[in-house]
Amino acid sequence: MRNQLGFTLVELLVAISIVIAMSSMVLALSYPWLLSFKLSGAARSLAVDLRYVQQKAVAEQIEYGVYFGADFYQLKRFSSTSTTVLLSKPLPRDVRFSQINGFNANEVIFNVYGAAETAGNIVLTNSRNENKALDIRPSGFVKAY
Repeated sequence: MRNQLGFTLVELLVAISIVIAMSSMVLALSYPWLLSFKLSGAARSLAVDLRYVQQKAVAEQIEYGVYFGADFYQLKRFSSTSTTVLLSKPLPRDVRFSQINGFNANEVIFNVYGAAETAGNIVLTNSRNENKALDIRPSGFVKAY
């Protein structure tokens, strides 16, 4: 009599199909969470970038700012002769700006003291209509909620 060690092809295919079916169910159930994580991450990243240009303005004694496009934003450096785009960042897929209020020409500019030229707020929305907002106060305080 022959001793069989191992799996037959049928057993292997059944095991693989079970793993694939369970993986697809987990992915389908976790998709809404993924959208929320993308939105939170985009809001945090934008807040960090706003604080970064604010610190650069104070450190270098030159105005810095952030311009908001349709699905991206740009970090800018303003000198007396030119404007330089330091970095352009796209928003994650399924995340967009739904409101940009209070800023001139969709741009927040920080002066050499770290204060914002104008106060305003930015609202990010994902495809499930969840929102994350950022407030920029005249003092330069940036708050994400």
